[in-house]
Amino acid sequence: MIKNARKLFETVVDKVEDSSRVLLLGGSESRRLSPSQPGLIESHNEMLLSLRTASSEAKGTLTGFGFLLGAAGLLLFILDGMVGESSGLDWVLLSLSFLIMALPAVWELSRPPSLPIVFNRRTQEIYYDLKGELYHAPWDGIEAVAYEYSIVNQYSGAIAHGNLEVILQKFGAPDSRIALNLSGVPSGKRMHTLVGVNGQLK
Repeated sequence: MIKNARKLFETVVDKVEDSSRVLLLGGSESRRLSPSQPGLIESHNEMLLSLRTASSEAKGTLTGFGFLLGAAGLLLFILDGMVGESSGLDWVLLSLSFLIMALPAVWELSRPPSLPIVFNRRTQEIYYDLKGELYHAPWDGIEAVAYEYSIVNQYSGAIAHGNLEVILQKFGAPDSRIALNLSGVPSGKRMHTLVGVNGQLK
């Protein structure tokens, strides 16, 4: 279990193996970087700021991929029908195409929506509901860890990934804590941008 941001910092440094790519941030200090606007804001008013989580950002991806494969199958069915006589396998292809489109859509629609991360300006706290359990952290003295790492593959080369994580404690059980990712999907994000986001949230 991660007890505080310092322990999280040490864990991340061990994984990244480069302490220059990891920053321990505190709510009382400034990194003197220009604030940047996070791309995952759900709502923003005088009472609160809410951010979408990575799971809600990625919702719909599987359905889109299913529709792409299903459309390819439908196209093959139409082309085969125009060129030659329809066989029993053509109808299997048609049925399979509709199934590939329908199953991911039904699965994603049946999943409960991901609740946002809420920054409440009135109570000066961050709230997050994780599977029905409320986690929170006061703004005063809050700490976060920002880090960057690269994933290399033969097709796209090196892609930067960045995360900004804060420690939240379970409401009514302060010893139960989680590290919450505030940056959404990490792909393509740089550490300095995320540190700028940290300044914008307050």
